[in-house]
Amino acid sequence: MLIVMGGIFMNVCRADIVYLKNGRKMKGEIFKEDNKTIWLEGYGGKVGIQKSRIKRIKRGDSLEEEEPGSVVIKLGPSLEKERTAEMKKGEAKEGSAYPVNVNINPMIELDFKTKAEIYNIRKSYVLQHPELIRGDYQPAEAVFGQIQDNRPWWGILGLSYYGPGKQSLEGLSEESRFLVNPFVFVGLDEGLAYTEKNKKLNPIPIYPEASALFWSSDRALARVTYDIGSFWKKQKNFGRPKKNRFNLIAYNARDFGFNDLYVVPEKSKNIISLNPTGKPVAIRQFIHNGESCGYPGGCNNTSPDQPELKIEVTGLPALVFIKLWHHNPGNLSQSPDMIFIVDIM
Repeated sequence: MLIVMGGIFMNVCRADIVYLKNGRKMKGEIFKEDNKTIWLEGYGGKVGIQKSRIKRIKRGDSLEEEEPGSVVIKLGPSLEKERTAEMKKGEAKEGSAYPVNVNINPMIELDFKTKAEIYNIRKSYVLQHPELIRGDYQPAEAVFGQIQDNRPWWGILGLSYYGPGKQSLEGLSEESRFLVNPFVFVGLDEGLAYTEKNKKLNPIPIYPEASALFWSSDRALARVTYDIGSFWKKQKNFGRPKKNRFNLIAYNARDFGFNDLYVVPEKSKNIISLNPTGKPVAIRQFIHNGESCGYPGGCNNTSPDQPELKIEVTGLPALVFIKLWHHNPGNLSQSPDMIFIVDIM
């Protein structure tokens, strides 16, 4: 998969290859290294990669052209312009930011764990990228405080195939899509559960999948990519109508103190925001023990439904340009504290 964050790419003659534990590889020149991190430069971009995420490094490989599976990272002039023109620069100096490749972690099982265990899991995933946080991290009580001990969670197969009831727990916990990917500040969810009547079909997870995530090292800009084309194809194979309406799941942003967001229509593409107010939306999402799963006693899941955080995708590729603020800005002219972009392919 080739990923370019703005700008263009060019061929290089010599390169180091960094093989990641998740099966991907990155190519460029290693220009700096310490006990915990290596820094890779290629195609105009610089990336810091934690050594704990690296399987092996092949140095000085000769390349003539990009191969499938390569990841090319460049902030590019267009995104750099957004960063400098619309962001509060905070601690970053002009020109000092570089892209950070953030791994998309697979779902895990959360059933019947205590809240303390969930908190420890959450913290462990946040600390995969300590360079992207300020100070000590503790899960926000406003987001996670209503998790109940020793309760089940919706499973991804329960959501995709079995529907509400005792089998709603089947599969890995669907909420972990967001809980173990804390830096996906705004993600996509269809917001529906299916009870498949055709039992000849093989139960498979069907959900919007994030495939890549990059952050600017100054924490002013991030960009996640979702493969909606594959999601639609799986839905079609199951004979289900194409759904183009999605929820924006933003409790990760709220957990880090970003309480208001706004989808900017003029900077988005092939997107209709269902926010009727034309104003920033307060993020009210949190996790609690609810009854939607149909399992006796309920399951931990996200609440409430916020219609103003829904979007419609009118075509591919699409882009959702989101401004985030720590506090309600009062009007849209106030500079955001962060820009978060959702690419939909």
